[in-house]
Amino acid sequence: MSALASRALSTASSWLGLHHLARRLQRRQLLVVCYHGVVATPLPRHVPSWHHVPLPAFERQLRYLRAHYDVVPLDEALDLLAAGAIDRPTAAITFDDGYRNNREVALPVLRRLGLPATIFLITGWVGTDERLWSVRVEAAFRRSTRTDLDLSVLDLGVPQLGSMTKRAETARNVIDTLKNQPPDARATLVRAVLDALGDPPFDDGGAFRLLSWPEIRDMEDTGRITFGAHTAHHEIVSRLTDVELENEIAGSIATVRRHTLLPSAAFAYPNGRPADFDDRARDILVRLDMTGALTTIEGLNDTAVDPFLIRRVVVGSTTTFDQFRAAAAGLPARLRRLAGRA
Repeated sequence: MSALASRALSTASSWLGLHHLARRLQRRQLLVVCYHGVVATPLPRHVPSWHHVPLPAFERQLRYLRAHYDVVPLDEALDLLAAGAIDRPTAAITFDDGYRNNREVALPVLRRLGLPATIFLITGWVGTDERLWSVRVEAAFRRSTRTDLDLSVLDLGVPQLGSMTKRAETARNVIDTLKNQPPDARATLVRAVLDALGDPPFDDGGAFRLLSWPEIRDMEDTGRITFGAHTAHHEIVSRLTDVELENEIAGSIATVRRHTLLPSAAFAYPNGRPADFDDRARDILVRLDMTGALTTIEGLNDTAVDPFLIRRVVVGSTTTFDQFRAAAAGLPARLRRLAGRA
């Protein structure tokens, strides 16, 4: 579904009250919301922003959840789902990656509203200045002075880099292509792309700075936040060798268990689309007594769902309130499934 169609559907559902009807009809299904970051002030144009929800929008969304759903900790929600014990609208709040703004900006809202959340950590980077390679690539496209770029090595031709919109579009195409590469090959290609762009200085103003272990323990002490594993280095697990897969999944779970008091028994797949995980990952999770895994496949979860394929509603910086309410009620995902059967 295109962005324009999504907005139109969401606006129409708000006018007609369809999100309220859908929520009641699907009251036995679990909603899991996925955030990344939350920011109190707008990010500069050269900083990728889709990951970070503006504070006013975030608080409005959470107030909506509190008003219309039983918001419970993720692990409790998954247990209720497995037991078939959900009989009214129920939601869980999650964050991927573990940005410091989860503590500085999101946590005060969660505490004020009395809501729990689970944060999935890139354990190998906790307390470091590391940044996701995808963020560095998109930021480089935004800051580069190049007007075109030869991307034939990625089968992407020689795109023009005029407007910021075109730069962002090209960056996303490059990132999507690079995600299909194994880690070593991808690292070489990322370096080549950055060099071709002139490797402009990277400064995100702290927007993508990650939590440290002392900060994580402080968040646990509030009684509102639990933590889970999101691999050691945010590698897409289906692209890994067996040895790499073991290190990324088992290593990250062991680290979370070692450093936190009540580690989540759920795991979050990086990227989280169907092509991004496989049965090898599931086998490791089962062996380690994990009870579930989260994807970014959009939709709600009923009792028939595979617990290692939990769907989520991903919220970004451009998600409108109407879109949020429609997605939370499962409307876009339901319509896509119906269209697929036609």
